[in-house]
Amino acid sequence: MQGGPGLRRLYLPGLQPLKLELSRFELLLGTHHPQLHQHLLDAGLPALLYAAQWFMTSYSCPFPLHLTARVMDILLQSDSDAIMPRLGLAVVGAMQDQLLDLDDFEALITHIKVTPLAWPMHQHREVFQAALNSPATNAELAAAAQAAAAEYQKMGRLSSFSHQRLLRQHTSGGTQQLELSPGPLGPRTEAAAAAAGELPSTTAAAVPTTMADEASSSLR
Repeated sequence: MQGGPGLRRLYLPGLQPLKLELSRFELLLGTHHPQLHQHLLDAGLPALLYAAQWFMTSYSCPFPLHLTARVMDILLQSDSDAIMPRLGLAVVGAMQDQLLDLDDFEALITHIKVTPLAWPMHQHREVFQAALNSPATNAELAAAAQAAAAEYQKMGRLSSFSHQRLLRQHTSGGTQQLELSPGPLGPRTEAAAAAAGELPSTTAAAVPTTMADEASSSLR
């Protein structure tokens, strides 16, 4: 069967498509919430430890049924899975201030997994609306997916993009090019990158495909 959001790929043997999806989410999180992204990585908390269950269950775990139903509505209506990373960005972004005040791994993972359960219905609605109005465009989602796949091909493993961001560059003809650009490192991620020989260069590396920035989706 062709078309649709294509979520079946998240359950394939080896879970590589799921891991690529999480790697894409890391890059998007670092692009739109760079301080929080570094804070979580410095605490040893990659997206794998909290977002995997969001994506694999279409947010039915641990979120309430009314939010999951809205996710399913959008998946069926849009014939795309773009709501998945956008909602993840909105959920984590809604907790950013509290998360930045926490340094302990256990406190952070508990806050991420438990706090949304205590949100009143109106807050779930606000977070979902933030996802529908997400600044992460279709072009960014596509570029991040390409970057995640390219990093896997180059390194032989998935990247958390601890030292890279998507940077939007204007080009001639009114188009915009999305590039991978070096970003700041936290103390622990800098040490880990240095040990692995992955410290960023000072020049931006272009994402393989140049894309025109599309008009806003009708769902926004």
